[in-house]
Amino acid sequence: MIRLYLICLLLLSWMNYIHAKENILIARRKGKEFKVVFDSIKNEIQNDFNVHEYIIRHFNNYNNFVDKVISKKIDLLVLMDNQAINYGKRLKFHKDPKIAKLNAVALMGLNINNVLKEEEYITGVNYEVPPFTIITSFRKLVKQPIKKVQVFYRPSKFSNEANRAKLLLQAEGINLELINVEQNGKSLSYIIKFLKRNLRKKIVGSNSDAILVLSDSVLLNQKSFLNDWIPASRSIKKPFLCGIESLTSIGINFCTFAASPDHLELGEQVSQLIYSILEEKEKIQDLQIEQILSVEKTLNMKKINWMKMDMDHSSLNQIKVLR
Repeated sequence: MIRLYLICLLLLSWMNYIHAKENILIARRKGKEFKVVFDSIKNEIQNDFNVHEYIIRHFNNYNNFVDKVISKKIDLLVLMDNQAINYGKRLKFHKDPKIAKLNAVALMGLNINNVLKEEEYITGVNYEVPPFTIITSFRKLVKQPIKKVQVFYRPSKFSNEANRAKLLLQAEGINLELINVEQNGKSLSYIIKFLKRNLRKKIVGSNSDAILVLSDSVLLNQKSFLNDWIPASRSIKKPFLCGIESLTSIGINFCTFAASPDHLELGEQVSQLIYSILEEKEKIQDLQIEQILSVEKTLNMKKINWMKMDMDHSSLNQIKVLR
């Protein structure tokens, strides 16, 4: 009888432990990269937390998202991409104080530093690979000196990041020349005209060792990308460097080198943030936006051969080489 009583107590405590697990909602889009990160996070944390998923589709909306948050009694949000982040930001206006102050981790969104600068309850991981990482990683692969790199940028959105990169690279003996595309105006039409005029000038690339391409959807708008960026990359015999792997593909033949997010490792990095918030009880306000820690490197060898650049072939073992 006593033995049965003890077994019942153990079962009861075990059930309480199961029900005491905190609930995490991961809001994401469909897509290969999103699925890889989701699976990585889930594999890391599912033994300690209840993991729920909300996939953003064209037929659901913010109210569906809020319903999920309420019905699953969510304790922490993971927001993957800018639309999910916007949903999380809107929660601060909710009438329920618990939901309005719900902690969240944001990732896979563009320009997270600016997007979250007014947010009290959301931290995250930058999705853009830092310019310092892209440029210094490429420098290790080639024998030619990389002493000056040009980059087009929007000061209204990337001023802090650009100036920080300039300082860091200066310490490495690399001059990052910042080219302000908003000199004549901030609207898209002005930026398109500026890119058209300046990417076609022979001066671009003529007095630099490489050109850095930022992951900025405004700079890489469809019109400029097709009419100006692609032709420039095929006429200027200087390496174009970026943070998006697909831009190095042989089919597009745009960038020479990319240092892009390692999505499996990104999931593990976010998992550590989750544990810091829910288990170690760190306050969101004390957590800075993190830089992405792990990257995958891709090299377009067709571009390298076209530019007749000398490679350090001993450094190619751990990067993806496209031929």
